[in-house]
Amino acid sequence: MEIKTITDSFVKILMNPPRGWKENSFSELKYNNILFPLLTGILTITFASRLIGKSLSFLSVSSLQHIMAYSILSLIVDFAFFIILVSAINFLLPYYDKSKDKSKVAILVLCSLIPFYAALVILNLFPSLFFLGLISLYSFVILFWGIKKYLKIKPNKSNIFFIITSLLIIGIYLILHFAIIYPFFEFVV
Repeated sequence: MEIKTITDSFVKILMNPPRGWKENSFSELKYNNILFPLLTGILTITFASRLIGKSLSFLSVSSLQHIMAYSILSLIVDFAFFIILVSAINFLLPYYDKSKDKSKVAILVLCSLIPFYAALVILNLFPSLFFLGLISLYSFVILFWGIKKYLKIKPNKSNIFFIITSLLIIGIYLILHFAIIYPFFEFVV
């Protein structure tokens, strides 16, 4: 699949999750193709927004090296977050009568996290628009419909799987940030 087709599919999913997940098939995509052109592109934009936003906000009270270290370490944490999250969800699939499929789970996670990354970009560049951070909650709507329509978890088990997956997303993100980012960068708000 070429990038334009993939982005069109992601836009359809973002605009109408139930219909988008049902109509789009990503069978040609492999796990490595998801990591390197797609995830790295999104994380590069997030990295640039962190670097620019934190430089504009904190350069008068912090050094550029400190801000650069924060941005690079955050990039590494975001990449590790994605890999750990995909592995954890993939590990859960056999308990819900599905075979393990890392590519399918990676597409679900990547598409679900697009609103979260969009909110991060906005918050980094424009901290006064903090209320737009609520955009990230749309990630859970996309995840919910992805579990039902894309992974096709049985209806009686899909709500439990959604709750467990949501807790994994929140838990892994918070643990990585509180263990790696927050102890070393006091200016992070």
